[in-house]
Amino acid sequence: MAPFIAGLKDYVQAQRLLFREGLWPLFLVPGILSLFYLPLSMVFGFIFLKDFTRHVHDHWIPEFLQSAITLILLAIFLWIVALYLGFLLFRNVIMILYSPILGFLSEATERVASGRKEQEDAPKFSLAESVRSAVRGTSMSLLTLLFALIGLATSFLIAMVPVVGAILAVILMPLLTLYLAGVGFFDPPLERRQVGIGGTFTYCWRHRGRVLGQGFCFTLLLLIPVLGWFLAPSYGVVAGTLGGVEGWGREGREGRRGGGGTGWGARRRAWAKAEKWRRSRP
Repeated sequence: MAPFIAGLKDYVQAQRLLFREGLWPLFLVPGILSLFYLPLSMVFGFIFLKDFTRHVHDHWIPEFLQSAITLILLAIFLWIVALYLGFLLFRNVIMILYSPILGFLSEATERVASGRKEQEDAPKFSLAESVRSAVRGTSMSLLTLLFALIGLATSFLIAMVPVVGAILAVILMPLLTLYLAGVGFFDPPLERRQVGIGGTFTYCWRHRGRVLGQGFCFTLLLLIPVLGWFLAPSYGVVAGTLGGVEGWGREGREGRRGGGGTGWGARRRAWAKAEKWRRSRP
């Protein structure tokens, strides 16, 4: 439970950094994109589902079940599915569009979190790497979207099992959704430490409680009309950076105490040496 609470606290810290350190200008781009995405998706969903619901009712439902009540229930069900798919797409679509400047916000967050006197210890983010960072962010978003769709399809299959299957689907699907909502936000600081996409998923699984906590906060923000849509993506990046950096540092300290030469602690020490060498170059 403590890691989950730590994920919640990351969002509290993100709120403090927003106003205390002046990161709010970097929140504008994803916020504006979010405000455009959600209303447009709702309008598109209304136009599409109106005709699709009638088509399904008239051609896919047995004639003896066709009625006004059936049409209403079918419309409600399809709207629930559409809203869920819209939520799954939200983070991924916004993060793909936002990926060119995602690294700047993550880097700024890490510099502030490191403290004014220790800024030289924070990883350096160069403009030359922005394209690679955009490709990485897009790849991560598409991969999490793929996992979410696979999870959705699997949950539908599990739900077909009477009673037990429905209960399992109700439990597993929200957990998977929260996990995938949080996992992508941990990637930017890990990317700067030369951790691959597979390594990010491994790291997030080791810290799944914290990832779930952050995914929970991200989802809660999306439930707040307009303001939540505006803030959720950037809050997620800031909170994910704070959680990723703290977890990385803690694993490095544990590795040093254990004296091990492998694992995350060793990888962190190797990254630190490479950074020190790079900064010492003329």
